[in-house]
Amino acid sequence: MAVMKRDSILNIFLTVSVLICLCHGRYVNVPQSVTAVKGSCVTLPCSTSSHSHVIWYQYVSGRDPIVYSTNYGDITDHFRGRTSAPGSSSQGDCSLRIYRVRQGDNSEKLYPWIQPDTGNDYHLVQIYIVNPENPHISIDNQQVEGKLFSATCSIRHSCPSSPPPVEWIGLSTVSNSEPTTKEQGGLWTTVFQAKFKPSLQDHEKYLRCQSIFSSQTTYSNAATSYVSKPVYHQNYKKTYNLLILKIRKSQCMIFFINLFVLLLQNKYLNTCQSAKIVALKYLFVCL
Repeated sequence: MAVMKRDSILNIFLTVSVLICLCHGRYVNVPQSVTAVKGSCVTLPCSTSSHSHVIWYQYVSGRDPIVYSTNYGDITDHFRGRTSAPGSSSQGDCSLRIYRVRQGDNSEKLYPWIQPDTGNDYHLVQIYIVNPENPHISIDNQQVEGKLFSATCSIRHSCPSSPPPVEWIGLSTVSNSEPTTKEQGGLWTTVFQAKFKPSLQDHEKYLRCQSIFSSQTTYSNAATSYVSKPVYHQNYKKTYNLLILKIRKSQCMIFFINLFVLLLQNKYLNTCQSAKIVALKYLFVCL
């Protein structure tokens, strides 16, 4: 009898706990605000418990237009075709991603509504829009004819999953490295690296990089390439001169050997006359 009474009390306690949780709604974690670069994409982070799906709304007094829904037709015209929920609902990811951010998105307040509905509260996220900055370019200090040199182009944006594309202007690239992305002050910086092999005709040419944010193109400052001749040209000349000198010395040795043999074997010719002929023949290599 005591055991049954204890089990009944436990069941009542669990039931009341569940009801209290439902009354207060599920937990939802979102930031108070996010910063987005116009023309880039931006993700509004959201985490909760496992759920079936999420609907995002625009917080407007008197009405709440739908920003994202699995029912495409319900989305308001301002956001239709520009939103998605890329996370896994089974893992509690309720994040919203907005593509091609516009100036008109500035200061908008959005909030998620988790399904199934268990008494959600408003969890508002405000969007702040900033204009894209010009890319920053840097190149190696030395550019030598026929040798590779590197240049980097850094872009600030708000879309780590899809950084804005970069193009190089002024010189032809030989290769491109995989870009690296890191977070800085609420935004993301992606660094693109390329290698170039200049010729002397590229001397004092300008190298720029450009980036495209939706329909807006931004340009870096110009970096000037100062192409010099390789140092090994001078080394090759020195090596060539040393080689010629060694050849001349060896030919001089051959001259003296031939002259000595001639003097020993000359029985019919005038020795002095023959020596003069041989000397004249090899004189130019001994100078």
